[in-house]
Amino acid sequence: MKKISKIAALALSISLFLGSLSLASGITPSLEVDKSIIGVMVNYRHLQFDQDPVMMEGRTLVPVAAIFKELHLSVLWDAETRTVVGSTHDEELVIMITLDSKTAYINGEEVELQAPATAINGRTMVPVRFIAEATGATVDWDAEENLVIIKTPGTGSYEDMFHEEIFYEDKVMLTEEELLALPEEE
Repeated sequence: MKKISKIAALALSISLFLGSLSLASGITPSLEVDKSIIGVMVNYRHLQFDQDPVMMEGRTLVPVAAIFKELHLSVLWDAETRTVVGSTHDEELVIMITLDSKTAYINGEEVELQAPATAINGRTMVPVRFIAEATGATVDWDAEENLVIIKTPGTGSYEDMFHEEIFYEDKVMLTEEELLALPEEE
């Protein structure tokens, strides 16, 4: 009996030791999250988030509530299924994403995500490109600036918004359109 107890104690000690080695060596599975500062711009306006965007599996994830709101989608959270639903007011577009799943739904059609939605610091983070493109927006990545650039349908070009020709009159900047709209002096 003593021999069995010693063997059991030795086996337990070895398993605890090996278990701690695997934890120390980082063998346990984890999500690789790049914590570089990433900016997001929608229609030439920088967004501020209560949880910074992160890069995971080569995809930029942002807080779902903030990006849905910015793209004019209502947000509904189902805690039981851990699913977030974003929809337009007329429900012409409905996006469903479940935490830790690479499967999402657009108007009931299954879509494979390249990175799963995940929770970080109590915020549900979703792939920004998937959400933006589902709404019909275009998405560009500026690697030099670490910046996601989203343009919703009907948004003009950057040059349309900020005309290159600027005139100075008494230290006031005026675009060409503003200058042409000024009343003539008599």
